[in-house]
Amino acid sequence: MNVLILNTDYPAFIRQMYVQHERLEHASYHDQWNTRANSLFGVAHYYSRAFAQLGHQAEEVFANSRPMLTSWAREHGMRPSFWDRFQDFRSSIRNRFHASHQRMQTVIAERIRSTRPDLVLNQDMIAFDSDFFEPLRSDIRYLVGQHACTEVWTERDHNWIPFVKDHQEWSVYDLVVSSMPSSVEWFAQRGCNAKLNRLGIDAEIMRTIQANQSPTEASFVGSLSRVHSSRRELLEDVVASQPISIWTSAKDVHANSPLLPYCRGEVYGRQMLETLKSSAMTLNHHGNVRPHANNMRLYEATGVGTLLITDWKPDLEEIFDPNEEVCAYRSSEECIDLIAKYRRDRTARLQIASRGSKRALSEHRYFNRMQELIHHLDPARGN
Repeated sequence: MNVLILNTDYPAFIRQMYVQHERLEHASYHDQWNTRANSLFGVAHYYSRAFAQLGHQAEEVFANSRPMLTSWAREHGMRPSFWDRFQDFRSSIRNRFHASHQRMQTVIAERIRSTRPDLVLNQDMIAFDSDFFEPLRSDIRYLVGQHACTEVWTERDHNWIPFVKDHQEWSVYDLVVSSMPSSVEWFAQRGCNAKLNRLGIDAEIMRTIQANQSPTEASFVGSLSRVHSSRRELLEDVVASQPISIWTSAKDVHANSPLLPYCRGEVYGRQMLETLKSSAMTLNHHGNVRPHANNMRLYEATGVGTLLITDWKPDLEEIFDPNEEVCAYRSSEECIDLIAKYRRDRTARLQIASRGSKRALSEHRYFNRMQELIHHLDPARGN
């Protein structure tokens, strides 16, 4: 099969990548794509690598990168309309590297029409909704949507707020997959053929990650935005008795926060994985989401061989064995006790980390996940 994977990036990451690589925005599409993939940010090119290992042609499209869209369009003879140029110019005033929504949809639609992929895996069901796909449906053999978190709890509203527009025409999809069981149920209730398909790692790449020059005993890597208020509360409890290096965006930490002295800035992609590798142990907390074990840190931390201390969830044992392959806490007090315990007991820490790594590298690979996805889509192909 010819597989097209649609994804989008955090604007802050896009800007960082182009600032760090001078003149990259003027390079060929191929060179920009390779730089983006090799950054290892998010799911990078893990999905296409897994599809390739299964004998398919596949490519991720990082759809909201303005320079990448511009290069692809130029190299394929696309001339933007006046309206597209105007919208793109307005978007570039705010962030010169971030594509406007209109420009993004125009270029991706043309790419789908010109390549007629067998499978489109849509990993951003907000940027590319059913209205976008309906006029393109005849150009796509299989359309699969992927979305992890359909609802999130917000402090301000004290309610679950949907992340996906509920009034879409879901029949446009052949299959919707999610790593979040409650989201699978959410889509199924709306008539979708919905299946569980968890996150994972690229085992080969995880084995190449090297520790950086800043080893630390305990770390936390992640966002502390408003939808992660419970993370902030946990970390504030932890730093009151256990020092920990916190890698997050400075804008998410207030000037009077007790977390500020422990903040080291934000890290993305390969640098983030190296930070995890350099940590004797790392904390994970899912934030204000439904009660499921479901985020990338579960797999990234264990994949690089670091002891993972994560918040307990009812389905965690379906992924890792708590206290054998990872450590799970149910309260701030338990979390603090675990940090203190494994600061002292290096042997036990290494044993648990080793078992967690073995499980992640053997069972939680994207190769396995894409086998499952293809089987859900077409049982004859999945065997």
